Amino acid sequence: APFYSVNAEMTPLDVIDAVNSGFKIAENTYGIKSGLILCGMRNDPKDVIKVANLCIEAKNKIIGFDIAGPELHFPPSLFGESFKKVKDLGVNITIHAGEGDGVNSIADALDNGAMRLGHGVRIIEDINDNKIGKTASKVIDLQIPLEICITSNIHTNMYKNYESHPIVDLIDLGFNVYLNTDNRLMSNTSISKELEIAKNLGIDSVERLLKYSASDSFFN
Repeated sequence: APFYSVNAEMTPLDVIDAVNSGFKIAENTYGIKSGLILCGMRNDPKDVIKVANLCIEAKNKIIGFDIAGPELHFPPSLFGESFKKVKDLGVNITIHAGEGDGVNSIADALDNGAMRLGHGVRIIEDINDNKIGKTASKVIDLQIPLEICITSNIHTNMYKNYESHPIVDLIDLGFNVYLNTDNRLMSNTSISKELEIAKNLGIDSVERLLKYSASDSFFN
């Protein structure tokens, strides 16, 4: 959310350059390759527009565009013009959908160019008595990546505990699932912790989840 970091001395482009300079040090020192996804806050439509325009201005310094913040009452279609603008210029799109709102939000995200789904966990609600609904079928057929954040989903009261989380069912049904931390600080987690949780839930070969994560990281 670049506009949340500006001040009298730092422009949005300065913010991008500062973060990328840290990424470069990490890559040179540790071999860690990172990229910036610029995020508009959906409860502030003006911010979304500004971030979309910044994506265009800084296209060669970023890897994608996203909207986050409160999902309910702020569907992706509210920002359709911004999504079309960045998509037409080849900017990757990931949209937070399917956590704070349901399947309708996921369908809307796909209609607005989402190449990945932030969370997306509530796609499980489009499956009843093993009958796969239209949106779920589309997500499976296109192998849209689901950025699943187990711990975060519990902390936001989506699910009562790890055992009630549907990640195992999502994998068994053929969804393209990979692990994400969401907010490491607020959830006091890491990708290592999330992998351990997945392993404890009985997911075989959790390493494949990392492989999926890398293959859908917008660097290809």
